Amino acid sequence: MTIGRPNLILNAKGNQALYQRLMVFLTTVKGTVPLDREYGISNDILDGPIPLVSAKLRAEIYIQLKNRFDIVPESVSFDFEDDVLYPKVVINP
Repeated sequence: MTIGRPNLILNAKGNQALYQRLMVFLTTVKGTVPLDREYGISNDILDGPIPLVSAKLRAEIYIQLKNRFDIVPESVSFDFEDDVLYPKVVINP
């Protein structure tokens, strides 16, 4: 299972910039950013049955967004297409 990657928008502003920052964070594997090894989502939780992966990933997203961006999502859900996971995070900016 993999996490789908978004398109990047250059010179994004406002809500678009927030969306882009969150999507880059959500699609970055923890441990791959030099000088900030805690940035991103752990890929250890992506190996398992879909209900278990969904629960673990939802908890990881809530914790990471609260700790790193001081954002509490209203909801977190996922779409699965051909073994690719697409996270949907609803926030109130």
